[in-house]
Amino acid sequence: MKRMIIFWFVIFLLIGTIPYYAQQRDNYSKSVLDFIDILYDQSIFEETAYGLKYTFNRELSEDILQKYYKVKAEDPIGLFNYITEEYEVIINRTIASGKNSTEKRTPFRKRELKEELSKIYGENFMEIIDVPYFLRIKVIQKSKSIYVSPGPPESKYGTFEMKVLIEDVLKGEIQFTKGSIISIEYLSQWLGESSKQFQVDKSYFIPLRPWMGTKGFLGWTLNFLPDNNFAIYEIENEVVKTPENYFDIETETNWADFKKLFTKKYILF
Repeated sequence: MKRMIIFWFVIFLLIGTIPYYAQQRDNYSKSVLDFIDILYDQSIFEETAYGLKYTFNRELSEDILQKYYKVKAEDPIGLFNYITEEYEVIINRTIASGKNSTEKRTPFRKRELKEELSKIYGENFMEIIDVPYFLRIKVIQKSKSIYVSPGPPESKYGTFEMKVLIEDVLKGEIQFTKGSIISIEYLSQWLGESSKQFQVDKSYFIPLRPWMGTKGFLGWTLNFLPDNNFAIYEIENEVVKTPENYFDIETETNWADFKKLFTKKYILF
């Protein structure tokens, strides 16, 4: 009996030293696993006194970029679930061992990899690639309510909910269909002091992402880009208005031309 206890204790210690990415592979999509394998590929990063440093040439960067794009376009929810479950495993392991984990987790690795890719392809490009979905929508209905976040502590926020008609899909055809109606929610405080607001019966070009919480998928929400437009790009008389020209396409462009240029620049496959 004593030998059995020692045996299982040793097994527990050994498992505790194996990185999470090497333990759990059955519950995730191929795009998630391919991306995680890149993050932990020891041939392209080194650990320094300041953290991780990814290093790769232009040719290899193209393959890495493809996998980065693919996981965000095909399975952003799966990637979020992986990150959440990894965190829970590491926390439980830390509590059981009484020692803080020194393992560089997936969010840290993703951020470092994104920064390195930004040096090659540009920061704006990587921010746009990071967005899972881009849609053209028409607002059918808009209402305001109170969102109660799970505690502790419990918090209350003003939230907007929109029913929108999908008029076109530039990125996200796996998830969305032209002509369908979906709900989009966002917190009023996310807009800050901005005067920009969605209006009923108007069309917009929007970046979209899953809204994920501690209990998983909550719905669809806006994916803000760092351009002070708060994910609100109005389409008026078939002209897309993108103040600050974050997409590098012109601040006002005919929708057909915008779609063609956007697809050429930012839709990798």
